[in-house]
Amino acid sequence: INAEYMGGPIGSKLSKYGVEITDSPYVVANMHIMTRVGTEVVKHIGKGEFLPCLHSVGKPLKEGEKDVPWPCNDNKFICHFPEDPCVMSFGSGYGGNALLGKKCFALRIASNMGRKEEWMAEHCLILGLTSPEGKTHYVAAAFPSACGKTNLAMLVPTIPGWTVRCVGDDIAWMRIGKDGRLWAINPEAGFFGVAPGTSDHTNPSAMETLRKDSIFTNVGLTPDGDVWWEGMTKVPPAQLEDWKYGKWTPDCGRLAAHPNARYTCHAKNCPVIDPNWEAAEGVPISAIIFGGRRSTTIPLVNEAFDWKHGVFMGSVCSSEQTAAAEGKVGALRIDPFAMLPFCGYNMGDYFNHWLEMGEKLGDKAPKIFYVNWFRKNEAGKFIWPGFGENSRVLKWICARVEGKGRAKATSIGILPTADAIDLQKLDLKPQQLESLLKVDSEKWLEELPQVRSYFQKIGETVPQAIHHELTELEQRLHFSLDNIPTNHQALKDWVSACTDMCAPDHVYWCDGSQEEYNLMTDLLLEAGTFVRLNPKIRPNSFLCRSDPSDVARVESCTFICSKNKEDAGPTNNWTEPEAMKAKLKTMFTGCMRGRTMYVIPFSMGPIGSKLSKYGVEITDSPYVVANMHIMTRVGFRVLKAMKQEPFFALLAQRRQTLEGR
Repeated sequence: INAEYMGGPIGSKLSKYGVEITDSPYVVANMHIMTRVGTEVVKHIGKGEFLPCLHSVGKPLKEGEKDVPWPCNDNKFICHFPEDPCVMSFGSGYGGNALLGKKCFALRIASNMGRKEEWMAEHCLILGLTSPEGKTHYVAAAFPSACGKTNLAMLVPTIPGWTVRCVGDDIAWMRIGKDGRLWAINPEAGFFGVAPGTSDHTNPSAMETLRKDSIFTNVGLTPDGDVWWEGMTKVPPAQLEDWKYGKWTPDCGRLAAHPNARYTCHAKNCPVIDPNWEAAEGVPISAIIFGGRRSTTIPLVNEAFDWKHGVFMGSVCSSEQTAAAEGKVGALRIDPFAMLPFCGYNMGDYFNHWLEMGEKLGDKAPKIFYVNWFRKNEAGKFIWPGFGENSRVLKWICARVEGKGRAKATSIGILPTADAIDLQKLDLKPQQLESLLKVDSEKWLEELPQVRSYFQKIGETVPQAIHHELTELEQRLHFSLDNIPTNHQALKDWVSACTDMCAPDHVYWCDGSQEEYNLMTDLLLEAGTFVRLNPKIRPNSFLCRSDPSDVARVESCTFICSKNKEDAGPTNNWTEPEAMKAKLKTMFTGCMRGRTMYVIPFSMGPIGSKLSKYGVEITDSPYVVANMHIMTRVGFRVLKAMKQEPFFALLAQRRQTLEGR
């Protein structure tokens, strides 16, 4: 069977053409819904380019052999050849494995095309949000599968006067228009959504769309010839036939529908379809939203400081695993831009493509946000009601796009103030909103090692700008921690006095962790102080070059400031202690302005040994912190061992402040 199809409205310059060859009538039927197919497409292909897509269920029939309802093969291969380009899929008849115009072409191949041709193929819904004043903003939003993407695309707002119209629920192709803005089309013509959890409460627009001309895969069949899945109704049917053809009752202990059961339906049948959903030029994007299913840590909504910060937010997008992907359900995985299963080339190069698109867009780039509808309280219940109430967050996002909307800067981004989100007629207590918007710096810091590990997995292609954003985030999180990790009063008093004298912008108590060491080396790499050596030759090693005037001990400037000169002896330089302290105070006053003051607790000798001694060094040099990590035992474990014992106080400074920087 040849199925000529196209991604995008027929005749649009943003659209692409494909031809799929398949032995599956199921594929043909679904492609009729999900794309524009047939002879009209052939006319537009003409002698132009098209993507060849070859598919087989992988089950040839012998002469006289009766077919099975769902032919497939245990050997499954879904292969993409970006240089050709073409797609070949063998052995599976299900979903994106077989409907090759969907994830195979529209994301994996198209993302590669977009990189070469300066456009973007993204796992994004597109919706239009119109205010009571009639102003419309189009938003693209990227969520991993089963994280509410379709529900948001067809959202019915609960706030009076606002309307949402759906352009697409899954994929967006975006290009820079003649006006310099980012414009998007939906390359698909239908919806291929996850059925379980879809109901008149969660997505009434989808339920209305499904009332005719639809295909349901792996759901339950009721005695009266209708369909049912978990979450569809509050009261389940008394009995039905489950997705495996077995007799099902509510107490049988099995699911009626597979967790990844799907529906296929026409976008044109959607009651909230946007009037411009098939516009040849697409729709202009005002904002891009990332999100995932997170029960803790991530706030309700967070605005990026700028495009680069927004790209970093997309690169660390994470979600608790769902049934729509392989893996342990509930486990946290990093899913950059919700494209982890769908990016058709090196992920580090993909990050860089986003950065390059931002440079081309300049001040016309959409604002970037991150949302989380799924935060839970201590009892494990969702705090935010979600669904139609999400329009309240979208309203704030539109206000921010227009340069309005009350907000505050935090260590992770720009969050709404407590009174910024419209909560009229919503039963949400102030403490619940506080929980939704809380930034727990310690929990964020706990997640950063996983991010670093993921970036290491991607390798050297991760752009330096992304590493920089990670380093900046880690510093801001540390700076936001106002708890001093010791009750040693003499130490606290001394650190306070040094802070007043040296006037740093921030104070950082060193904890001695590997993550801290990595942070210091990242800072030194960014400053140009360090150069990372070939990891295959010298793993985790660096070249450092100092200032030519600062290359060794300076014995002529080294003093023993004892009360009596005789105690220093004839081999040491000596100055009277009070005179030297007065001179040093002048030098140290304001010496760390524009910099960070690092407080390094350290032990000379094994921690706990009676022969060991404790010290605390204050410095403004990440180089010192990194070396102290290697040369001594440092961090909070030293503070714990110190208790209230005396310590040696050391204060060091670099020569330059950073005033005005």
